[in-house]
Amino acid sequence: MRRTPTSSPSAPDPTTAWAQDVAAGRIVSGELVKHAAERHLRHLRHLRDGPARGLHWRPEISARALGFLPALLTITAGAKAGEPFVPLAWHGFVIGSLFGWRKASGRMRFRAGWLETGKGQAKSPLMAAVGLYLMGWAGIPRSEVYAIGQDRATANVLFGDAVAVCRAPIPGAEDDSDTLEPRGEVVIRGEGDNAWKVEHVETGSKFRALANGEAVSGPRPTAVLADEIHEFKANGAIETWRRVIAKMPGNALMLLGTNTPSLAALERAT
Repeated sequence: MRRTPTSSPSAPDPTTAWAQDVAAGRIVSGELVKHAAERHLRHLRHLRDGPARGLHWRPEISARALGFLPALLTITAGAKAGEPFVPLAWHGFVIGSLFGWRKASGRMRFRAGWLETGKGQAKSPLMAAVGLYLMGWAGIPRSEVYAIGQDRATANVLFGDAVAVCRAPIPGAEDDSDTLEPRGEVVIRGEGDNAWKVEHVETGSKFRALANGEAVSGPRPTAVLADEIHEFKANGAIETWRRVIAKMPGNALMLLGTNTPSLAALERAT
């Protein structure tokens, strides 16, 4: 029996709190980000009078996805290496928007997301974490997650982050060897930097890196993640995967990421 989700536009959650700060100007943001924040708040207001266009807000679902990061993942590079992966404030809005907004059927409202940030905002680790969550911890059996890039090296930037956190000690572990792999939760195929697939044992799921144009047989993706899309020389692969995502009967997501160019880079380009 299909279960219809309930709506609960109650106390501010991380997603709503961030949207309120953006809308009020307490967080400096671009025009498109403001539109996204205002849309979130507008639709929450609509829910007070009943489902808005058949949409439902399920903050408890996004809370599970957000909680996955610091519970099982450790930061592997930078000044905070070794600490739990506590989401940044904007991460909360992204994950909340993707996982918390649902249609009446229970399916995710958004089938695609665009992440454009400056460097140093943990965009690639966030995308890798979303991929891992959808691979093995979102309750989707035989989930397929693909990190794609213009070439294998580009695809491996994001995929490498996923492998690194799987090999890193779980937050709170007493032993550095207490990682997701020795626990039997994941199997990493390939040694060192030559890893090419992560498998989630319990659900029979997988996370792979693919170069642009590299074919797979009968893909049924739960998620397709493309970081550094400014490196793509054509959009053929992205459009092909987008069509595949659109045909998936369950929850499926395409997440695209790129860096916002600096002012200096824009000046050089002009």
